[in-house]
Amino acid sequence: MVMATVDEVFSALREFPTVSERGTAFEKLMVRFLLEDKTFSDRFETVTRWDQWEYNGGRADTGIDLVAKEKSDGSWTAIQCKFYEPSSTLRKSDLDSFYTESGKKFQTERGEEAFAQRMIISTTDKWSVHAEGSLENQSIPVQRI
Repeated sequence: MVMATVDEVFSALREFPTVSERGTAFEKLMVRFLLEDKTFSDRFETVTRWDQWEYNGGRADTGIDLVAKEKSDGSWTAIQCKFYEPSSTLRKSDLDSFYTESGKKFQTERGEEAFAQRMIISTTDKWSVHAEGSLENQSIPVQRI
């Protein structure tokens, strides 16, 4: 088995012909990462792309890319994946729809639920001041990776 570095994997993803294809490939990679990385595999029972999540209410992805179920209590984490060039700046406007959608309630077999956690995974460390500020004092905690 040939192992690639993270940079090599990201370079390969950047070869996909469209932004949409790159984003989808990155989302799939993050599902696998969250299920296989020791820290996250201990935390999450399932990780699913939004379009495959059984509780999406038939709605298209308008801000949430992945959904994870916590092992500890069965609560849900909404996840946004941003596959940007390392030199690109992530702006608050890039996150607004994620905050809006992950603040909405949804129906499961247990009844009406809400997301208990949020996670933003980005391939750039360059966040605008307003994007950084949007992480603070959220009623639903946000983890940044």
